[in-house]
Amino acid sequence: MKKLFSRLLSRLGRRRGAGPVTFRLTHVPANTPAGATIYLASSRNGWTTDDPAYAFSFDPGTSSYTLTLAPGRGTLNYKICRGSWPTIETDADNLAIPNRRYLFGLAPREVPLQ
Repeated sequence: MKKLFSRLLSRLGRRRGAGPVTFRLTHVPANTPAGATIYLASSRNGWTTDDPAYAFSFDPGTSSYTLTLAPGRGTLNYKICRGSWPTIETDADNLAIPNRRYLFGLAPREVPLQ
């Protein structure tokens, strides 16, 4: 009985992080060109700033951008950009900001971004 309970907990733990995660970007800087492609550069894609697999889709109905990633494990470090390091996100004073982080399996499956 103890083994069965242990196996069940193990399976539930693996499933917890098994679902995809959707990043929803609801605000971009005013100087973002209309029709610009927004990307997620991350530890998962080698910090590639223009990876088509990590491009957000724009939804004109909600004026938001979404990107859904397949399940993963561990921590995802990431930044938002327009396809190059000079267009990586910064703070209001145009200074670099720390990496954003998402923890697979523990964080929510939809991540609101601004």
